[in-house]
Amino acid sequence: MGEMAYEIIHETSLSIMRASGEVARKDKIDSYIFAIKNLVLLKNLILAYEISGSRQAAALDFTRMWTTFSELRNRGGLFDVRAYYTLITTGELLPEVVTTVQDARVELDGLLRETITKFREECAGLLWKQYGFPLPEKSRAGKKKIQDKLEVMFTHERELRENLWAAVEETLAERKK
Repeated sequence: MGEMAYEIIHETSLSIMRASGEVARKDKIDSYIFAIKNLVLLKNLILAYEISGSRQAAALDFTRMWTTFSELRNRGGLFDVRAYYTLITTGELLPEVVTTVQDARVELDGLLRETITKFREECAGLLWKQYGFPLPEKSRAGKKKIQDKLEVMFTHERELRENLWAAVEETLAERKK
């Protein structure tokens, strides 16, 4: 059940991001708002129904192999055939198979965090480019445009809407420094 739930959540997240990419052709800010809205909805569904989706994934880890080559280079034995024979017989030149557990909630949280960061950077960049900081009176139109978009998409999520706008203002303040 866990692997199936993971796949459903993973594929739904990917579909949201693909759809967001289509929206981005018209307006990047709209695409981020669309993605945030739908990722939050998905996260709320997972939390409401206490869905836990995870799966085991295997990957090759070449770290030990690269460390071995670095050591050979440092000792001056990089071109010594005997050193390679020893390493091959001991298995030091083979990559390791590493098994990890992937959790859909963690993956979704990361995607949501990444999308919010891109949203705040895009909004702050747009306002900074047009008006500078601190935002002058003439920037009200740009500010209102973004806040209206947030109002439309997050009508019943006042706190989320306010936090997203606060993040944009925080990013603007950071750019000022």
